[in-house]
Amino acid sequence: MTWLLEQLEDAERNGDKVHLVAHIPGGDSEALEGWAINYYNAVNRYEDTIVAQFFGHTHSEEYYVVYENPEDGKSRPTGVVYSAPSLTPYHQYNPAYRIYTIDGNYPGS
Repeated sequence: MTWLLEQLEDAERNGDKVHLVAHIPGGDSEALEGWAINYYNAVNRYEDTIVAQFFGHTHSEEYYVVYENPEDGKSRPTGVVYSAPSLTPYHQYNPAYRIYTIDGNYPGS
């Protein structure tokens, strides 16, 4: 987490926007609880810097909103997570992929 926090701090200081990309989603039930809490705290702290989060691991194509208080899902939204579908026919899933196009060619992007 130290490295990630340093990168987010630098990006915020420089006015940069960030995409977080990883295998296991930070709030996934398979993530260690202490790590997940620290991850949510970072996402909330740098909500103006992190513009999207992209993950895999779940083998399921989905997206969800990250909330300021992840326990209730009713507090203020602070981010969006996109989960890519599975490339392999794992269990009941059909193979699939998603192409994301990011348009960052405008002020504030």
